[in-house]
Amino acid sequence: MSSGDLTPIPMPPGQRWKHFRQTGLPGIAFVIVLALSVWLWGANLANPLVMGQAESPQADVTSPMDGELVCLEVKLFQQVYAGDVLGVVAGAKPDVLSNTLALIRAEMDATVAEAVSAPADQIRLTELHFDWLTLQADIAKLRANLPYLDAEQARFEKLNQQGIANQSELELARSQALGTREEIAAKEKAVKMTEATLLRLDAISDGGGSDYIQAQLRVAREQLRLAESELKPVILRAPISGYVTRVDVAANALVNRRQPLLTLSDSKVQRIIGYIPQPVRVEPKVGMPVEIRSRGSDRATVRSTVADVGPRIELFDAPLRVRGMGAAQERGLPIVVSVPDSLKLRPGELVELRLIAD
Repeated sequence: MSSGDLTPIPMPPGQRWKHFRQTGLPGIAFVIVLALSVWLWGANLANPLVMGQAESPQADVTSPMDGELVCLEVKLFQQVYAGDVLGVVAGAKPDVLSNTLALIRAEMDATVAEAVSAPADQIRLTELHFDWLTLQADIAKLRANLPYLDAEQARFEKLNQQGIANQSELELARSQALGTREEIAAKEKAVKMTEATLLRLDAISDGGGSDYIQAQLRVAREQLRLAESELKPVILRAPISGYVTRVDVAANALVNRRQPLLTLSDSKVQRIIGYIPQPVRVEPKVGMPVEIRSRGSDRATVRSTVADVGPRIELFDAPLRVRGMGAAQERGLPIVVSVPDSLKLRPGELVELRLIAD
C-alpha cells in the first residue's frame, strides 16, 4: 500500500483555530497596530493637542504712599464694582503736621524779628497771614485724625454687636468723631473770615509788606501744603468689577508704597491661553481654527480661532498629566484663543485645544 493512496486525516476546527492564533493572528495584529500608529502620528502631527487655561481680567490694588490701612471695607470673595471704596490709607502721623507748623512758626517769628524797620501795620498783617496758615494747619491735622476716629468708631460698633464693648465706649468713639467734624466746620468758617479780612487789608496796604516778608509767607504756604499732602488720606477704589480673590493685609496694618493689598478678578472669562510645547510641529497663525473641549462633567466642544500668537518661546507650568505627580515646567509657544459666548467657563479652568491646520 503506497503513501499516495492514504487519505489525509482532517484537522479538527479547534486545532485549525489554535494554529491560526499561533501563526497568523500575531502578524495581522502587528499590521493593524502599525497602521493605527501611523494614523495617530499623522493626526497628532496635523492637529496638536495642547492644554489651555481660561483667564479673566485681574487687578492688584496698591497704595500710592506709605502709611497705615486704617480701614478695610471688603472681605475675601466679596463682589465689588468699579469705583467702590475698598479701604482708606492714612499717610504720616499728625505729629508731622505739628512739627511742620512749629517750624513755620519759628521761621515767621524770625521774619517778624528781623523786620524791625517795617511799619507796625505790615507786621500785624504778617501775623494775620500766619494765623490764617495756623487755622489751615489745624484743619489739616483734624482731617488727618478723622480716619483714625472713624476706624475706632467702626471697631467699637462691631465689638458692641458682638457683646465685647459696652455702650459707653461706643458713645465715646461716636462723640469724638462728631466733635472733630464740628471743630473742622468751625475752623473752616474762621478761615473764610480771615481770608476776607486779608483781602481787604492787602488792598489797603498795597501787598501787605515788603518783598522779604511776602517771600517768607510763600515759603510757609508751600511747607504747609506739603505737610497737608503727606497727611491727606488716600481712598482705595476698585479699578475693575469682580470679586476679591486675595487679601494680603489686614486693617490697621502698615503698608508700603506700591505694595499689593488686594487682588480683584473678574468672573467672566476673557481669553484662553495655551502653550504649544516644543518641538512646535504646527506654526499657529492668527485666525487659525481651534477646537475647544471643556473638561467638566458635561464636556462641551466648540470652534474658535487663534486671536494672538506669542513672539517667543516661554517657560510655563505644564498641567497635571499623571495623577499624584506635580506640574513640570516646560517651554512652549504661547497662543491666545478667543472664547465663544456659548462656552461657559470659570477663570482658571483647564481646557483642551486642538489646532486645525489647513
